This record gives sequence, C-alpha cells and structure tokens, in this order.
Amino acid sequence: AVVRIMMAAIAAMNLHTRLFDIGTAFLEGELEEEIYVRLPSYLGGGIWCLLKALYGLKQAGHIFVKLLNGFLRALGFKQSKTEPQLFTLITKLEGDELKKADMPSRWNDYGYCIVSTYVDDIPAAANSPFLLDWVEDELKHRFKKVTCKDLRWFIGHQISITPGRVEISQGQYVMQLIKRFEYELNLFCGKPIGGGGTIVPTARTPAEPGWVPSKAECPQTEEDRLYCQSLPYREIVGGLLYCANSTRINILTITSQLARFMSNFGFGHFMGALR
Repeated sequence: AVVRIMMAAIAAMNLHTRLFDIGTAFLEGELEEEIYVRLPSYLGGGIWCLLKALYGLKQAGHIFVKLLNGFLRALGFKQSKTEPQLFTLITKLEGDELKKADMPSRWNDYGYCIVSTYVDDIPAAANSPFLLDWVEDELKHRFKKVTCKDLRWFIGHQISITPGRVEISQGQYVMQLIKRFEYELNLFCGKPIGGGGTIVPTARTPAEPGWVPSKAECPQTEEDRLYCQSLPYREIVGGLLYCANSTRINILTITSQLARFMSNFGFGHFMGALR
C-alpha cells in the first residue's frame, strides 16, 4: 500500500525521484540492552560487550528503523499516522534555496518531499532536485555508506515513471515464482512450458467459480497430513500474497482465503494455490 500511495503522489504531482541505499545499515544503531558475545579463538577469544548492533541480532532491524525514523523527524519530516513507513516534508524556500529549487511557480515557493523507508532502501520524491540533493547530503553526513540510484527497482517492483504516469510491474518476480515451482505445476497440473519460459494458461479465473476453501478439505488421516506437509504450500501462498498485496489485486480474494489454512492445509488447498 505504501508503494502505491507514493507512486500515486509521484504521478499526480510530477515529482522528481531518487532511491537511496544505506550500506551496513544494521551496524549504525547503538544498543539499548546489555549484550555480550564470545569471540572465536582466531580473533583472540574472550567475552566482549557490544556497544552497537550486529547483523544477526534479533533487535538489529528494530534499532535501525528507530534510528532512521528519528533522523528523518529531526530533519523536519512528518511521519504518517496510518502508514508509519511514509514521511512528508513541506517547507518554505527562500533566498539561495529558492534559486536552486528550479520548480514551477504553481508551488508558490513551497518545497514538497515524500520519503518511504523499507529497512535500508529509501525511495524519495520531491518537487525540486534541490530537496533531493539536500536529503542525500544529510544522509551521507549521518550514515557511513550511502549510494544514490534512479528509482527503477524497489523491493522487487520494476518502476517506470513518465510525466503524469507511473507503472509498477512484478513481472520478473512472477516469472521467478513460476520457475521456482515449475516441478509442482507440471506434476500436478500437467501445464506445459511454452515459448520464452512461460506457462501456457489453462484457466481464465484465479479460482474455480463458486469454490471456497474450507475445513472439509483439510487432511482427515495422519497419513494425509504427513503427505500434505511435504508439499510447498506455504511457500507458494507466501509468494502469491506478495504479488496480491502489491500489483495483482485480481488474486487477492482467493489468496487470502488460502492463507487461512497455512497450518492445516489439504491437497485441495494445494491445488487451489497452484491454479
């Protein structure tokens, strides 16, 4: 939802975009708890007290998100109450700032910037390249390793931006999903692989019309339960949920229904996921 909200704002207001990536992000935050680690012998051994987070610590992600959110608020960004990953900044530009802004007069000298956070990836958009330069400088001043790219790929989404229009595609992710479960698709559905590595469609709808996953299709015997547990049901539904929540709204209903049976699914549920 955050990605769609941000892309809609970019298209509606014709904003400039960039993608910032913070390297070694989890090493930036300072620990609030007292944690000790035992070093291996080839590093001298002994027990050390950690002052900063390390990759592998359960709280490392939480610490970095808290650090990044506080940093953005200190710059003047306002955090959305409904979407905590979304930050906006509206500021009056004056003097030299206004000369560098290079934005249409309809903005009345007000700068607008919107930023989203997804761990160490930070897509940003603004009505002026000057504001994006400022955000980049502030990030580089606070964090050790920051890289700046064009906003073309973000968390598995391919993004195409033209004036007044933004297109989001998960085509590459979908093809990877199909390739990952190619064996199961061929074994249980008999779907041939067509030219270009795509599967020849044999159904026009995401689910059999009128079919609703139910408890009646759950395993009735221990033998059936053990067999079903060997099937990659959770992996398939998890991949479908990622698509459904991002770009493939047409499969959201049936995928959400299938997700209710993650811990006790039957073969009928599995066939529904493959379809």
